[in-house]
Amino acid sequence: MDTYKYISSDIFRIQELVDKNDLYHCEDGPAVIWNDGMIEYYIHGIRHRENGPAIRHSNGRVVYRLNGKIIPAEDIERWINENNISIPFNSEQQIEFIMKWG
Repeated sequence: MDTYKYISSDIFRIQELVDKNDLYHCEDGPAVIWNDGMIEYYIHGIRHRENGPAIRHSNGRVVYRLNGKIIPAEDIERWINENNISIPFNSEQQIEFIMKWG
């Protein structure tokens, strides 16, 4: 089992969660929240999110990643629009997302 610690290390980051190896890690939310509003999801140091974008920039731009692999946002947005999907994805949509792009 992983050990998590909360860090408020500098003026740029509001929150960091890391695993026992000091890699960014959080399984149920963002691992890093920046004070400008940017959020990043990580699993053991790799940008990863299965039910929405892994990075949401403060200007609204999003980046989807599974196990560090970038998935073109336009492909995801087309899939979301064609299937009337909302974020975060429900469990059925999450499985489809992983099967399609994972």
